[in-house]
Amino acid sequence: GQLLEREGLLHERLRGGGYYLYLEPRARVRHVNPSTLSDSVRLRFHAGRLHAATRVERGAWSVPRRAVYAVGSPLLPLVRGARIARDLLRRRVGFSPRIAAALVVGVLLDAAGQLVG
Repeated sequence: GQLLEREGLLHERLRGGGYYLYLEPRARVRHVNPSTLSDSVRLRFHAGRLHAATRVERGAWSVPRRAVYAVGSPLLPLVRGARIARDLLRRRVGFSPRIAAALVVGVLLDAAGQLVG
């Protein structure tokens, strides 16, 4: 159950164990997509919080290591934003000012959540 709390945990565990992931094309999944700005803000913040808390718990991080990450947390939006932008450019995805603004807000909320997590 814990491997399904955050997207990607199960995949990481399988790959780490040398297993392959096969997807069933006929599978049905219930997915909720945030449709309001307030839902999107909460989602990005709590996704970052959950990601950081899971990483800390799985790695049994010490207090000094947590402090280093907390001090460095203002760099998270820059690092994540650069990775996302590079990926979008590599895939030749259209990149409008509206998309750029949404990405900036998203990585800032995610970083705030990670600081809390």
